[in-house]
Amino acid sequence: MFKSTVLKTLCLSGCVFLHTNLVYAGSGSVNLTSEITLEPACLINQNSTLQGEDISQLGQLDFGEQGSGFTHASAILSNESNNAISILCPEGSLVKVAFNAGLNATQVPPQFAAEYQRAMANGAGEYIAYQIYENNKAGRVLTPEASLEFLGGAEYVFRIYAEAVNLQLLSKGEYSDQITITVNF
Repeated sequence: MFKSTVLKTLCLSGCVFLHTNLVYAGSGSVNLTSEITLEPACLINQNSTLQGEDISQLGQLDFGEQGSGFTHASAILSNESNNAISILCPEGSLVKVAFNAGLNATQVPPQFAAEYQRAMANGAGEYIAYQIYENNKAGRVLTPEASLEFLGGAEYVFRIYAEAVNLQLLSKGEYSDQITITVNF
């Protein structure tokens, strides 16, 4: 049974009631777990890129304005990273950089098909053959079957040089293609 006590107080000249809560001091401990999962990644032009991820915007190859009957035109990679591609992958990894054939590889004009694997298209059925190289015209041809290979742990920097060829009078307008670059390590 509960027993209750009632206190009656008569306040004649002002009463102050003080209410206090009892506080007990003590200590306890809990665990906080910190966790991070690291996926294999490389820094490509200072941007983290995961293993096998396609890299789409590393720059542009702009051949400029040419006459519709041009025979040769060249371009170098233009981007915000000193017109180069820099790749830094984990130490000890074997890095392979592959360049696909682009969107129009099956449409390379026949007279250039032996030496050029890619083509730019105008959307109206006309194509301009072109080839890309590592660093300059004397550099390694970056065919869809080839890849750049190097060991991780040190930054690998290269440029892309491109050459377009033509032997006919083409329609005026813009010709383009898109190459996907994949880095595996």
